[in-house]
Amino acid sequence: MKSIKQLLSIAVLALVIASLIPVAGQAQTELICESDVIVQDGDWLSTIAEQAYGDPTLYGAIAYATNLKARTDSSYAAIDSHDVIEPGWKLCLPDRVTAEELEVIAPVDAGTLAVDRLINAAYSGIYDDPVTLTEGRYEGEPFGEGAASRPIVEYISQLYGDLDGDGVEDAVVFLVENSGGTGNFVYVAAQLNQNGAPVDAGAVWIEDRIQIKSAAIQNGQIMLEVTAEGPGDAACCKSHKTNKVYTLQNGRLAEVAGAAQELVKISAADLDGTTWTLLELSEEQPALADTEVTLSFAGDQLSGSAGCNNYTGSFSLGADNPFVLTAGPIAATKMACPNPSLNQENAYLNALQSAAQWGYEIGKLAIYYPAADGSYARLLLAPPAADNSAVDMLTGTTWQWVRLTDPMQQVDIEQPQNHTLTFLPDGTIQIQADCNRATAAYSAGADGSLAVQPGISTLAACPAGSRGEELVQKLGFAAGYFFQDGHLFIDMMADGGTLEFSPQAAAETAAETTIYTYQCDEGKSFTAEYTDAGPDGSVNLMLDGQPLTLPRAISGSGARYSNDQTTLWIKGNEGFIEVGGEITYQNCVTTD
Repeated sequence: MKSIKQLLSIAVLALVIASLIPVAGQAQTELICESDVIVQDGDWLSTIAEQAYGDPTLYGAIAYATNLKARTDSSYAAIDSHDVIEPGWKLCLPDRVTAEELEVIAPVDAGTLAVDRLINAAYSGIYDDPVTLTEGRYEGEPFGEGAASRPIVEYISQLYGDLDGDGVEDAVVFLVENSGGTGNFVYVAAQLNQNGAPVDAGAVWIEDRIQIKSAAIQNGQIMLEVTAEGPGDAACCKSHKTNKVYTLQNGRLAEVAGAAQELVKISAADLDGTTWTLLELSEEQPALADTEVTLSFAGDQLSGSAGCNNYTGSFSLGADNPFVLTAGPIAATKMACPNPSLNQENAYLNALQSAAQWGYEIGKLAIYYPAADGSYARLLLAPPAADNSAVDMLTGTTWQWVRLTDPMQQVDIEQPQNHTLTFLPDGTIQIQADCNRATAAYSAGADGSLAVQPGISTLAACPAGSRGEELVQKLGFAAGYFFQDGHLFIDMMADGGTLEFSPQAAAETAAETTIYTYQCDEGKSFTAEYTDAGPDGSVNLMLDGQPLTLPRAISGSGARYSNDQTTLWIKGNEGFIEVGGEITYQNCVTTD
């Protein structure tokens, strides 16, 4: 139930909206533009908002105000897309208070589409005619008299987000179709929310026998990371990964065509550094609600809490099929635990130690183990709730490209101010690609994962040697991001290199010095003083009471400082030191 304060706030907001929207037969308070602006070449709504208000996220208010003025004054532009404005357009800039009020205007919440409505909804795009599920399943007539095979569609799962830009959460539904044989054809479907009722917007085939590693809705687009058939894979056992994007086109769901992506082999690196929480011991046995069981991966080690006792062990993945899992031996502490926690703990550790395979179930982790009846059961685990502080650091800043580092070279970018990224909270990126402007959709995770889908771009001919097109192409291969010394680093897939960006406002400042203290294994520690001066950057170390200066060196990922004998590797807040090829300081972390 809403509080009285919330209801009063809504009432006040309603009065603000009523004062801005023309109503037939009533006198209206005209929206006042504090100033007008004429769009110049290179402008974005977000950059105009930043210049006018110091806040790029108020771009929607400018578009809303301009469209209101355009209803009665044709000299103002009619803005159909926040991503597209043209030089010469006249825009309305309301005062800061009005802009903030306009930014929060959204349609009335129609409520979330309930799962029981989705599992009994109609879906088109799978067969020639739509099918209607009954409790999550559709069964058609046999293909022939007495035949065992028949069309079957089953509901898998769903996620929620706004697909059509009306401010109301719609539903993305995942379905699997099987008409006999070995195929299991996975579909993604859209159900639009119209006053709380699902309205079918079509289903699109993703692929046969795939796993969905992650799924998110960003800026009305469905962003998926899925397994795909790569070199050496059989159709049954896809062990590579790729990204797919879907959006509404003319009211129907469609896949967004993009540049061909390099397939990346699934490996232990996909598990490294992840932590999961147990949801189910098997499909018939959910985890205890008042006992948390966790599983973490680091290198070739696994560990966690079994609910009462802590445990640790090793694991390995199959060389040919990385979804083959061998775990153990597993060692655990021996605290006396009460039931039912003890029974769950024993069942969980036995299942984990006998694990045979693992996989993804739409962002969740599944671990399969032999059951007593000879079949296979599965542990189902979910990632922890996201800490979005790192994601938030992407937005609110214009980043300019200052350096490219790959295994072969390190290059400083000429005119970095002409190669910029602005991440917006709505899941889009505005890109200045030298003499061209481009857009992209992005999905960023609190774990440092990053997927970018380049969009539309102007097509001006830039001078010879321009890196604008290269910037857009490399963003399409983004795999992760991290921050260091105030700079943004974007790692590309398959150790393809790292793009380094600095905040635009700080680009011309003098080199800064920062000091960090790292705590390492075996009680070791060291202090590092970084001087950021482009390729001439360096780090001053204090190792075992002795000072040492290392120059910056070429690195395929993260940052590397080396004099050939001693090397410091840094990525984010972690690092290690090698001396003569031997790691002398390992698993080092700073909290500075």
